[in-house]
Parts: sequence; C-alpha cells; structure tokens
Amino acid sequence: MNLLFLLLLIVQIAFVIFLGVACEYHPAGFETYPLWVDIHFMIFAGFGLLMCFMKRHGWSSLTKTFLIAVLSIQVSIITIGCFEVLIFKHHFPIKVNLNSAILGDFAAAASLISFGALLGRVNNLQCVILVILEMIFYTLNEQIGLKYIEYTDIGGSMVVHLFGAYFGLAASAVIGGDAEKVAEPVSNYNSNLFSLIGTIMLWVYWPSFCAVFADDKELVVLNTLFALCGGVMGTFLINQTLGKRLNIVHIQNATLAGGVAIGAAADLITNFAGSLSVGLVAGAVCSVGYSKLKPVLDNYAIDVCGIHNLHGMPAVIGVASSIFAIMGQDIEDKGDKILCQVKMMFMTWAFALVGGAITGSIMSVAPAEKVDDKDEFDMKFDTDISSTSELSEKSIEEPKNFQPRSFSSAMKKKQKPTEQQTPKFDFELLYD
Repeated sequence: MNLLFLLLLIVQIAFVIFLGVACEYHPAGFETYPLWVDIHFMIFAGFGLLMCFMKRHGWSSLTKTFLIAVLSIQVSIITIGCFEVLIFKHHFPIKVNLNSAILGDFAAAASLISFGALLGRVNNLQCVILVILEMIFYTLNEQIGLKYIEYTDIGGSMVVHLFGAYFGLAASAVIGGDAEKVAEPVSNYNSNLFSLIGTIMLWVYWPSFCAVFADDKELVVLNTLFALCGGVMGTFLINQTLGKRLNIVHIQNATLAGGVAIGAAADLITNFAGSLSVGLVAGAVCSVGYSKLKPVLDNYAIDVCGIHNLHGMPAVIGVASSIFAIMGQDIEDKGDKILCQVKMMFMTWAFALVGGAITGSIMSVAPAEKVDDKDEFDMKFDTDISSTSELSEKSIEEPKNFQPRSFSSAMKKKQKPTEQQTPKFDFELLYD
C-alpha cells in the first residue's frame, strides 16, 4: 500500500462524503451545456495532446493530464463550496449544478498550466499534491477577488492563466533541477505532430472558454476569434524575422497567446481592431519569449512547456488591454475600475508565488520516482520509445528514389515484423 494509493483514496472518500452530506442539486439552466462540452474537450483532449511533444513522456503526459483534470474538478468543488459557506456565509447546503462543472474545468485549466512547467519531472504522487494545494490557493484568490474586488476577467486571463503560470513557476523554482538536462526536452516528428493537433483543438474551442459566463456571448466570441487570429499572424510574422524556417514550438504555443490575452477584455472591447491588435501583440511577445527569454529564465525556474511565455506574459497583456478598454468607455468610475484590475493582478501574483513556493517545497519532500514512460507504465509489448517513435531529420528528408504511393499500396508491401525486427508505425512507411 503506497502513498499515492492512500492519498487518492482519502481524496475520493472525502468527495463522496462531501457530495452526500453538504451538497444538493440546484438547477441553473441547461443552455450553457454546449459551451461546457467545448471547454471539457479543451481540458482533456486539447491540453493532453498539447503536452505530448516530449517523445519519452507521451503516455505520462496524457494520463497525468487526465488525473490532474479529474482531481481538480472534484477538489475545486469542495474548496469553492467550503469557502462560500464557512468564510463568505453562503447558505448551506452547497448548490451544485452545471455552473459547478464549468468552474471545475476552469480550475483544472489552472492546474494543467502549472503542470506544464513540471512536465516530465514529477510523478503521480507529486501531481496529486500539486492539485490539492493549488486548488486551495486558487479558490482563495478567486473568491476574495469576487467578494472584495470588482474586477473584470470574463475569460480567466488573471484567475486562470496568470495564477496557473506563476504558481507553476514558483513550484518549479523550489523543486529545482538541472536546467541543461530538463529545459530542452527531446521531441521528434511524431510527438510534435500530436502536440500540434492539441494546439488546433484548443484554438478552435477557445471562444467557448471565454464566452460561457458572458452576458453578450456573441461579442465575446467575436473578440476572442479576432484575438486568436491575431495571435497566429503575430507568431508567423515574428518567425519570419527570427529565421527563414518556422519554429514548431512557436506554432504549437504562441498561436494560442491571443486567446490568453483577450480574456480580461473580451466583454469590454467593442471595436474589433482592438481585439485583433491584442492578439497580434500577444503572439509576437510569446514568440520572442520562447526564443530569447526562456533560455535565461530556465536558469532560475525550469519551464518545460514555456508557460511563462504562453500564459504569464499574455495574461499581463490582457490586463493592460482591459485597462485601455475601460479608459475608452464613457463611464464615471473609470479610475476605480482600473484600480480593481491592478489590485486583482497583484493579488493573483501574490497568491500564485507564495502558494507555488509552499507547494513546491512539499512536493520536493515526496518520494521521487522515474517518470519516463518505460519506467512508469506496465508495457506488455516489446517496444523501444527512443527508436520506434523517432523520426530523425534525415528520415524526414525525401530519399533520391522517393516515389509517392497510396496508403493501401504501402500496406500491401508491409512485412510482418519478426522477432528481431522492431515494429514500425504505419505512417513511417511513407518515408521508406
């Protein structure tokens, strides 16, 4: 009986008791269900595939994303309910409805963003510790902001992206590690392909993430769409200035920066040129961050996925864009609203950095294990991660006698692997 089993058992028993004793169903309407499905797909499929870029951690990336997301949804329902009743004196029992599931997915997004800095460096036990502690600080930050600070953040630029990014960076800084070995994760053609699919999934469904709680959902969807388009264009433009070839890491990540940045202002901007400009700036800054800033920051806090570039900096751009949007409104209390945005940003930074440091110190005490797919999974077939899934740059180049052929004809020529042969993926046949 190991610590992971005991911790998971305790969490699950606590959630069962919590649902049975402290919660009751209170319908809030079913009209948000299609948007919740989009968000749910983003969390489990989009984030999971996006983190598959490391060739030795494909299975663990997906399974840890699965575990972290499921735990975050459950733990956040407990923490939000407890804070509402015990601290903010809401009525008991706690009301559970579809909005609870949506807020759970938002909390899961924050946890997964933090996990991005630790990808390939932590085991399942440490992931459970991360979720439990992060949900406490995440909920406290969000609930205090809702109760005492009248901030605007319809798409979670601050409470989700800013918090998740700097919580993960603080935890990573405390955990430490060899930057030269960890900061440049080994990927290959296939792993980057899966990651790029995850990017496209997130890009397509991002407007639902921002619009689910908005009053004017159409405005938020359009602003998010234009910001996402601007992020893509900003990424490609900067790539052309940095080198003649596209950088796949930039395409996988910086193209999403517009969605992160527009979250704080998606319901404030009424001129779509503004939302497009926010996306352009966010995509460009994110790309530069991956090229110039990440190698420097990795010496202080190892950031495997580059969450500071994709979530941290664009979130700050989002706060700035919301301030400019408020300044452009014809209202009397502009100063107060701007001050609320600044207060919430700094409070989020404080909770994230302090909470992340505490969490990282506790995670460091947890027993460390190897997190390579070969060591973490009970593989029942003969395979070699380093050779089976790897396509080197030489293998991607077309050989001199290369002749395109259909997949069916390739399958006919495929030989059954013998005991001495290593099985190949079907799509490698196209490069024979």
